[in-house]
Amino acid sequence: WRDGSQVTADDVARSLNRAISAQSRNPLKPLLSAIDSVVGMTGQVVEIRLKTPRPNLLQLLAQPELSIRRNGAGVGSFRITRMTATNAQLVMLSNDDDPSPTSIENVTLRAERATLATARFMAGKADLVTGGTAANWPVVLAATMRANRVRFDPVQGLFGLAIVSKNRALANREVREALAMAVDRDAMVSALDFPNWGITKTILPSQLDSALPPSKPDWVDKPLSQRRSDAAQRIAALGNPARSNLVVRVALPQGPGMRILFARLADDWRRIGVTAVSVRMGSPDTDLKLIDAVAPNTSANWYLTQLSCAAGLVCDSAGDANLIASRAADTLAVRSARIADADAATVARASFIPLGAPIRWSLVDPALTGWKENSLAAHPLSELRPPRGPGP
Repeated sequence: WRDGSQVTADDVARSLNRAISAQSRNPLKPLLSAIDSVVGMTGQVVEIRLKTPRPNLLQLLAQPELSIRRNGAGVGSFRITRMTATNAQLVMLSNDDDPSPTSIENVTLRAERATLATARFMAGKADLVTGGTAANWPVVLAATMRANRVRFDPVQGLFGLAIVSKNRALANREVREALAMAVDRDAMVSALDFPNWGITKTILPSQLDSALPPSKPDWVDKPLSQRRSDAAQRIAALGNPARSNLVVRVALPQGPGMRILFARLADDWRRIGVTAVSVRMGSPDTDLKLIDAVAPNTSANWYLTQLSCAAGLVCDSAGDANLIASRAADTLAVRSARIADADAATVARASFIPLGAPIRWSLVDPALTGWKENSLAAHPLSELRPPRGPGP
């Protein structure tokens, strides 16, 4: 700890028990319901007892949300020596397990707009830019960066539109499906121009720990022209007496990539009689909002939890009932069967429009060794080795 005292098993147990307590607001808490107890056994051994099997538990325990803390302070590899609203100076703590003189000892960590961060990198004033998303990907395209500087993480997760409105029209499942049917995902790929971006029309990227392959909506195999024709008929069936288009308010993050995405959606929906209006993220008038999140493990449980009634989407209780049942299942076979049921129910209620996998990019100086692509887009600074010569 900061005062020099050793981290004990009891410290770890207390930290984890806080994360799963009834009062906890930890975002991973819903995924930890199988934990029955966490007890410090000896100074270095922690016992976690489970009510039911959880093969993906260790992946969750490695997430930053479950880092070990005492009085709000952690035990990371670095100590903050100075911090402002936009940057921090970090110094690595001594580590007897890694005495290499090539370890990073001092770091200037900045939070800034993608345009400024990219310009700083191109000018040789930064060794690493990370945390890039679809929102700011066009900045890299405009910068004509050398190919070996741009790196991509092969992440899985959710990238799509959650329907959160109490709008009467959007309470109609067929209308929600019409919005999903009308989207030209191939045109979206071309517009964003992200290498090897995989589009999707399902919630789960693969079978994962479900008993069945990802559930598909009924319209998924129809050609786009037929999908749009069917979608237009559904919108027309609303019988708007004023003959004006249905208006939906879409909340997206800021950035050129999101402007491109909105333009594509607006054009797609205009063709079926729907007018899209852009609103800020967090606006109380939102009908649809973007979910752009990397999955913390390889369980379908996370995906379905993000799209549950508790997450604020337009929904019924069927999917949630199966999801809750999967968490209480006594065997992995029963759990995977309930997950499959929950997936089918969540797809059927059509409160999420999947578009593709999340986009995560970084700019990395080739001399900065230790940076490795990974499915979590996690890049601990303590794993990196600095380029030769001085640099931030």
